[in-house]
Amino acid sequence: MINNAARQSAIPGWITIHHATINEDNQAEISYSIAEGQESEWMEEEETQWKNILQLTALDFHVEALRLVNETEQVISIFPFKNNN
Repeated sequence: MINNAARQSAIPGWITIHHATINEDNQAEISYSIAEGQESEWMEEEETQWKNILQLTALDFHVEALRLVNETEQVISIFPFKNNN
């Protein structure tokens, strides 16, 4: 059975991803910014869901941590993972 349901991006249209890399410390690093005026539109539940999706995606790359760099608010969040080897 083929599911023809439309897929929606997990990245809201008002978020810009500047880069996504794996650094020398085996951490996935994602740098992003939030469009001006949208900071207050992002509800805590949506932000948590977005960060959870990024963490699950990073795990596919067998990294030791996910480092999120919010360029708009100048905040760095690090989500360490247990050794997944």
